[in-house]
Amino acid sequence: MKRALLIVLSLLAVACQGEPSHAGLEEPLRVSGGFFHEGRLPGIPRDEQPEDAEELQELTPRVPVLSPATATIRPGQAGVALRGTVTEDAYSIAVRLKDVSSGYWVKAVGGLTGIPNEREWDARLDFSPDIEPGPHVLEVVAIDGDGNAGPQTSFTLCITRAVEHSRNACDPSVLPPASLITLSWDTDADVDLVVVTPSGVTVDATHPTTLDIDSGDEIDEDAPGMGLLSIDGNGACRRDGVRRETLTWATSPERGEHLVYAKLFEPCGAQATHFKVEAFVRTAGDDEDSYDLGRLAETRHGVLLPQQASGDADLGLFVTTIEFP
Repeated sequence: MKRALLIVLSLLAVACQGEPSHAGLEEPLRVSGGFFHEGRLPGIPRDEQPEDAEELQELTPRVPVLSPATATIRPGQAGVALRGTVTEDAYSIAVRLKDVSSGYWVKAVGGLTGIPNEREWDARLDFSPDIEPGPHVLEVVAIDGDGNAGPQTSFTLCITRAVEHSRNACDPSVLPPASLITLSWDTDADVDLVVVTPSGVTVDATHPTTLDIDSGDEIDEDAPGMGLLSIDGNGACRRDGVRRETLTWATSPERGEHLVYAKLFEPCGAQATHFKVEAFVRTAGDDEDSYDLGRLAETRHGVLLPQQASGDADLGLFVTTIEFP
């Protein structure tokens, strides 16, 4: 009953900040169970806060502890945990991505922790698949029962590229993959990337490497020319939300033409599945000892219909040829 009362008071407190938008669906960041409000994040910005630590601690409501589960996020990643503590006078927290959010999300905090002047809180964050890769600042502020917000706190997280997750998008000194071919699609269908190498090796879910090895052999990911296929996206119609398969090389791939296919293993109820195939290679960055990932070939688009489902019967629909120099 006490917790329910806290939630009610929290929602009443944030109401004075403006009318909430129940959409927020197009935002780069969404908070599960939160209320979205258009406009600037309330509270005292970092550059307006006192430099003296003791003066800062006197400002309430406040977020003394902010604990992200990870600082590296994939585009489209959902359910990312964020938790911490607030001072006892806080009834809710507000969260936003600085510079890219059009507003902020408000969520009720939890009960007392047993430590004087401390409540706990947690949130689950969902990131848009279209979010721009690179560093982003997540800002959090506490709000009391009268709608007053305290000092804002923040931390920087890294949004990786959808096609690879090396943090190179945030830190150019990090080495990205040497090359990759990726297939992505827009439904929950079981679609497979199939690549035939210049030496005739067929890479697919059953043989996920470019080297001609038996299924029982140990795979050396650092072997020269070794390309590895990512997980079987939506395999057996298990909805994993990834909708992407990628063939990645840590070292330079075999030279020559690679034949790329999109195989509809099972439509899983989808009437039409649109897909695209992209290829990238590692390039030099703008600065010394820095790297980037450049597009190797024109992006190819297509559509797969239920009648094209073939299981293991064939290679699938031929899409394009990718030639690595």
